[in-house]
Amino acid sequence: MNIEFLPVLIVEEVRTLFDADSKLSEMLPEMERASLSPQVRKAINRRRDLEQSQSKSLAEILARFDAHPSGGQCHTMRGLIGEAEEVLRRESGMYPARLEPRLLGVLRKVGHLRMAALKNLIAVAQLLEAHEIKKTLEDCLSQEVEADRFVADLTDDTLRLMTANSHGE
Repeated sequence: MNIEFLPVLIVEEVRTLFDADSKLSEMLPEMERASLSPQVRKAINRRRDLEQSQSKSLAEILARFDAHPSGGQCHTMRGLIGEAEEVLRRESGMYPARLEPRLLGVLRKVGHLRMAALKNLIAVAQLLEAHEIKKTLEDCLSQEVEADRFVADLTDDTLRLMTANSHGE
C-alpha cells in the first residue's frame, strides 16, 4: 500500500476542521445572543470552549507536519452556518418557541460533522502508525461525544418542557 499521501491527507483534513471552526466561531455569538434559554447559551459556550481547546490540539498536529492551519475549506460547515442563519432569521421573529430546539439541532449537527472528521483522521493516523497523533485525535473525539450527550439531553429536556407546556395551555 502506498501511504505517501497520508500525511498530506491529515494536513488537508485538519485544515478543513480549522476552517469549520473559524466559520462556526463567527456564528456562535449570534446564536448565543438570540437564545432565550440559559441552558442553550451554556451549550453554545461549551461548543465555543471545545472549539478553542481542540484548535490547540489540531495546531500541534499540523506543526508535526510543518504546516499552517490556513488553506482549508469546509463546505459542509458553511451549509450548517447557512442553516443557523436561516433559523435565526425565521424563528427569532415569527416562531420564537421553535428557536431553542432548532439551535440545539444545529449544535448537534456541528458535533456530528466534527466526530465524522475526527474518525476519518484517526483511521489515517492508525495507518501511519502515528500513535501520538491518533491519541490526540481520540481525545478530541471523546470530548465531542461528551458534548453531544450534553446537547442531546438538553434537547430532550427542552422538547419535553415544550410539550408539557403546550398540553397545559
